[in-house]
Amino acid sequence: MYYSEQPAGGGYTVSPTLEAKKPAVAAKTVGRSCARHRALTSRGLKRAAVADRTLAGPADQPDVLVALNPAALRANIRDVRPSGMVIVNSDAFNTKSLKLAGYDHDPLPALRSRYQLVEIPLTRLNRDALADLAAATAMPVRVRDDMNAAVDMINRLEVMRKQLQDQEAAHAKDTKLLRSLAALDATALDVELRLLSRTDLHSDDKWYVEPYKVYMNLIWLSGEVGSGAGDVAGGADYRPTDASAAVLTQIEGDLAAAKVAFTTLVDKDVPAFNKAMKGKVPAIADKE
Repeated sequence: MYYSEQPAGGGYTVSPTLEAKKPAVAAKTVGRSCARHRALTSRGLKRAAVADRTLAGPADQPDVLVALNPAALRANIRDVRPSGMVIVNSDAFNTKSLKLAGYDHDPLPALRSRYQLVEIPLTRLNRDALADLAAATAMPVRVRDDMNAAVDMINRLEVMRKQLQDQEAAHAKDTKLLRSLAALDATALDVELRLLSRTDLHSDDKWYVEPYKVYMNLIWLSGEVGSGAGDVAGGADYRPTDASAAVLTQIEGDLAAAKVAFTTLVDKDVPAFNKAMKGKVPAIADKE
C-alpha cells in the first residue's frame, strides 16, 4: 500500500500496489507513508480512500440514532437498522426547522411504525431546568440583600445606643437629662428588637431561648435555600419551595416595618433630641 497525492481532489488516496514490483523498498514505503499521512493531515488534507467501494463498519448501521433537530434526522435516518431506536428532540420539529431541513411534512408519524421512536421535549426540559436554576439563585440573593439591610440598621443603632449609654454614665447625677437619654435609648432599643432578639444582643446563641427576629430568621432561611447552615442541609440545587417563599415574604414584611421605625428614629426622634439637648450633651449620630 502507498499514498499518492490527488491535487485535483484536494486530498490523497491509499492504493493497492503489487509488492513484487518494489520488493526492496516495500517496508520503507510503509514507514514513509505513515509519516506522509501525518504531514498531509497536519496541512488539513484529511480525506483518504482505502478502497474503490464504501467500507461499512459497526457504526455505519447503528442501532440507535439521537437526532436533536430535523436536519440531523434527515441526514442519518437511512443508516439506522430496521426496528432500531431513534431518539429525537420533539420540540425541534416545528414548521420552521422542518422547512429548513427540506421536509414538507412532519416525518415523525411515519417513523413510529419502522423504528422505536422516543420523543423527548429536550428544549422545554432544558428551559425548565434553567428556570429552576434562576429561581434557586434569585432567592439567596434576595435574602443576602435583606440581611445586609438588617445589619446596616443594627450597626447604626448600636452606634447611637453606645453614645447614649456613655452620656448616661457621664451625667449619672442629672436626673432630668438621664430621663431624656433613657427615653431615646428605649426608642432605639425598640427598633433594634424588631431586628434581633434580646438574646441575640448579647451573644451568638446556641439554643432556642426565644423566637428569632428578622436577622436570625434570614440567617437560617439563607441556609435553607442556599448551601446550608449549621444543621440545615441547604437546597441550592433545587428551586425554593413555596413554603420558603412564603417565609421570606413574611420576614420582608417585618423588615419593612423595622425600616419605617428606624427611619422615624433617625429622621425625627434623634434630631429632636439633639435640638433639645444642644449644649448639654454631644449630638447623637448614627455613625462613629
